[in-house]
This record gives sequence, C-alpha cells and structure tokens, in this order.
Amino acid sequence: MFDLPLLRTFVAVADTQSFTRAAELVGRSQPTVSQQIQRLEEAAGRMLVQRDTRAVTLTHNGEAMLGFARKILSAHDEAAAYFTGSAMWGRLRFGSALSANGIEAYVSRIDFDADTIYGVYRENLGLAGAAHVAFAGDFAEIGVSVAQDVRRGGIGSALVARAAEHVRNRLVRRLYMHCLAENATMIRIARRAGMDVIVEEGEADAHLALERATPMSVTSEMIADRLALYDFTLKRNVDAWRRLGVAWAGARA
Repeated sequence: MFDLPLLRTFVAVADTQSFTRAAELVGRSQPTVSQQIQRLEEAAGRMLVQRDTRAVTLTHNGEAMLGFARKILSAHDEAAAYFTGSAMWGRLRFGSALSANGIEAYVSRIDFDADTIYGVYRENLGLAGAAHVAFAGDFAEIGVSVAQDVRRGGIGSALVARAAEHVRNRLVRRLYMHCLAENATMIRIARRAGMDVIVEEGEADAHLALERATPMSVTSEMIADRLALYDFTLKRNVDAWRRLGVAWAGARA
C-alpha cells in the first residue's frame, strides 16, 4: 500500500523538519520531496505534515505514520542486508556521514538506468570524489562528495561542470543542488558554475538554467568520456603492474 521511497522521504522530512534537508538526505530535489509527501498523504487518506514558513511538523496522523514507517523500513533494510550480505562504507552527499546501512539504502534507490554516476579516481584506484546526477522529468539534481584530503583541488568544480554538460546533452534544461548554508565550499562551487544560490534559514538552494545542447557540447562530452576511460585504464594497468611487482618481490624474499 505504501511505497518504500515515499516512506523513506517521509522519515527524512520528519527527522530533519525541513524539505530542503530531507531532499539532500534522500538524494532528490525539493519539488520531488514535496510531491512524494503529497502522494503518501493521498495513499493514507490523511494529512501527515503541517507546513508553514518557519518549520515542518507532523500531524497526529503523521506521528502514527512515522512509527509505522520506521518499522517497515527497518524490516526491509534488515532483510536486504541479510540476503545481499554486502558491506559498504564511506561518505556521501556533501560530506554528511552515513552508516553502512544508510549508504546501502541510498545506493539501492539509485536508478542506474536513468541516473548518472561520476567518479574521480586516485592513482591506487581509490575514489577521490564522486557525483550522482538524478533525473526527474524536466529537471535534474546533482549531489557531490569529495574526500577531505583532496578538497580545494578543483575536483568538486570539475564534477559539477561535467554533470552540467551531461544534463544539458540529455535535453534537460534545469539543474538543482541543495546543501546547508554552513557548507561554504559547495555554495562557492555552485556559484562558480553559474548557479543562482538562495540562502535562507540555514539552507541553500542552487539552480542553473542550462543552454540547449549543441553538436559542439555533445562532441565535447564524447571526448571527455574517452579521456576519462583512457585515464582510468592507465591507472588500472599501472596499479596491476605495481601489485605484480610487490607479489614478485615477496615471492623472491
């Protein structure tokens, strides 16, 4: 009766008491979060969320739904962890720390057929930064995470620029990014990318109106893809030879 993505979004709204922060947490745009809450209210036949200009609070029915939602999601996550047996780690979305189960739940919601994932790899093939571009109709949202030890190296700006070009070439004209107002680095990256940033009550919403795709923009993305593939292949081969050398040295010792 109740879709899991709607319940996850509802719990995020309840926990953060903010549509913007909830959107950042679940990896969707703020308009999509509002639509999901509306769909859940329609499915329940009750008003669950009380909205005003200052805060987001739950109604009596919303408090009841929150208890049910937590139980349903907990049971689902435990079952998924039991049958997949995966062990994921790391950080996602503007440096917000997530548990292993939280990251696994986040990844399970990515639509790999529609969305796009970008990664910047170190020499040892470890990730230095990543971006998730989620598409929702006529707009897209980007989330970026860069390892702390390589920040201020231009990786975040490069990921945003790369994503914007891809969104443009997918014939989508609007790109959104959300973060907390205290995240000065992401706000600076958004402004450098030409985004209009609005900071209000501790939250920042960024929006970029993209130009239409052109043969030049499509060609530019194609070249970037080829260069990225070459770079990754080179790093992978170098890492393979390094591992082989270490194994050979160990065998001779």
